[in-house]
Amino acid sequence: MKHKETVLLVDDEPAVRSALADLISGLGYRCIAAANAVDAMQIIEANLFKLDLLVTDIKMPGELDGLGLAIKARELQPDVAILLITGFAEAPTMQQAARCGYRVLEKPFRQSRLEAAIAEELGRRGGEGGGATEERGSSVVPIARARDRERR
Repeated sequence: MKHKETVLLVDDEPAVRSALADLISGLGYRCIAAANAVDAMQIIEANLFKLDLLVTDIKMPGELDGLGLAIKARELQPDVAILLITGFAEAPTMQQAARCGYRVLEKPFRQSRLEAAIAEELGRRGGEGGGATEERGSSVVPIARARDRERR
C-alpha cells in the first residue's frame, strides 16, 4: 500500500535508523532519515517538502534532544504529526511528552505497533493527504554534502 505522506525519521544510532527507515518505507511512506536533531532541523527549515510526520528518538547526543526537536518542528510546521520513540523512558521526559500531547513508543516494538502508531498520529492531524512527491522509499539526506554546497 502506497501512502502520500512524508516521514522524517531521526535517530542517532545508524543501525536503528536504517532498520526503521526500511520499515517505514516498507509501509509505503516516503521516509527521509537524519542522524541527529541539528540535521533534522536543517531539513525542516529548508522547507523543500511538506512534512507529515516526525518520528524521532528522544535521547540523542547534542544540545537538542528529540523532545526539543518535536517542539521546534511543530513551531515551524504546525500541522506535522509527532511520534517519539525511546529505549530509555524517563519519568520527567515522559510527563513532558504527555503534556505536549505526543505519543511515545518504547523500543523495542513490533512493526505492527509502529504501523498502528504512525496511522493514528497521521489520522489525528487530518488523515490522508500531504504534499509528498511521487518519489517513494527511504532517503538518507546527505547533510554534509548540502553544507559543502552552501559554502561554495
